[in-house]
Amino acid sequence: VFSEKMYSIGSYAFMNCVGLKKLTFPKKLCYIKEGAFYNTGLEMIQSDNEYMSVGRKSFANCKNLKSVDILQLDSVGSYAFYNCTNLEKVTLKKIDSNCRMEGNAFENTKWIKSYQQKNKPVIIDGVLINGYYMKGNITLDGKKIKRIARLSFANNQKVKKIKIKGIKTLGKGAFARSSVTEASINGCKELEPYLFSDCRKLKKISVSGIKTIQDKTFAF
Repeated sequence: VFSEKMYSIGSYAFMNCVGLKKLTFPKKLCYIKEGAFYNTGLEMIQSDNEYMSVGRKSFANCKNLKSVDILQLDSVGSYAFYNCTNLEKVTLKKIDSNCRMEGNAFENTKWIKSYQQKNKPVIIDGVLINGYYMKGNITLDGKKIKRIARLSFANNQKVKKIKIKGIKTLGKGAFARSSVTEASINGCKELEPYLFSDCRKLKKISVSGIKTIQDKTFAF
């Protein structure tokens, strides 16, 4: 149990504490830094905090971890839950409008594999937060998706053609460094900068039903 005044847990603070099974996060905790709980014995993570930033490899290799229940996530670093092989339940109740989740944050977990096998993106409260594992030609529709979060498809090397229709906002760098070859965007209201940054295989972009294209939207 931590002090209620604690707002940050430092890098690798509890690394290799395999006897650590359960903890209660203080309500003011905002930042869990790189590797803070790397390779611990944690079995469950629960937080009711209104702001939570989870750093790179912060819970990686916690092989006893089975469930994660977080009220609101604002950012999740690369490999944050990597190799948590028994993690099968993730509940994210709220997603910040500027949420940034690295595509590989849940690499090698049962939870993300369930989406990977169905070739479906992770959508929470109308926000697509992870499309890193999708492959081939994909269609994304505004009936289920209000926003595509920042970096949600970044570094995806299996996606080809994408068709986006009626989604309100496409977040910054959503498809950056991906293998997308063609993109069709229709009826979206807000396109944030660097959508296809460093997409070296991209040959064709079709845009319709959009009144304004902001600065650096298609900047390489």
